[in-house]
Parts: sequence; C-alpha cells; structure tokens
Amino acid sequence: GPWRARLEAAAADGSELGVSETGWVEEPGAEEFARLAADRAAMAQLARRTGGKLLAPEDLDDFAAGLSEAEVPITDERLDPLWHRWWVFLLALCCFCAEWGVRRFHGLP
Repeated sequence: GPWRARLEAAAADGSELGVSETGWVEEPGAEEFARLAADRAAMAQLARRTGGKLLAPEDLDDFAAGLSEAEVPITDERLDPLWHRWWVFLLALCCFCAEWGVRRFHGLP
C-alpha cells in the first residue's frame, strides 16, 4: 500500500533543524503483473518438472480432441488411522488392564 513519512529534526535546545517528507508505494504483487505477455520459459520449466506438456495455442484443438483417449492417473488418498486397527485397540486395552492390575497388586487406588 501507499506509505508517507514525515521526518522532523530538532536540536538539543528544541529548535527545529529541518523537516523532510517522502512517500512510496509498496506492492508485492506488482512484479507479477508488470508484464502482460506469458512467461513461456517459466511455464516450460514448470511443465518439465511436473511431467506436463507445454502447448502452443495452435495445438489446442488437437489436445482437446485427444483428451478422451488420454491416460489419466487415478490417485486415491486413503486415510487409515492407526487407532482403527484392531491390534492397537487390543494393545491399549491390555495396557490399561495391566496398569490396573499393578495398582491393585501394590495396594494403590
């Protein structure tokens, strides 16, 4: 956003030595929008790193026509928490029973 600074300098006796004002604009996203043309080198690097393909505008029709035959990897993320395993529940139950038995054996509450 826009910033403005006003600087005032004073001597030890309190008299004013000078005043200066300045201003500036800080816009972190401005570099991204500085150019309107596509950054083909960056897109080619991204496609190379991710296994993608960089297409020219004239190749879009052929690309769209081939989408129905294209092999698409199916990714299925499965979350299986450890606590949902039967042996973990049985181990926890055995630990609770053993702790209760040790407490009773030693006369603890």
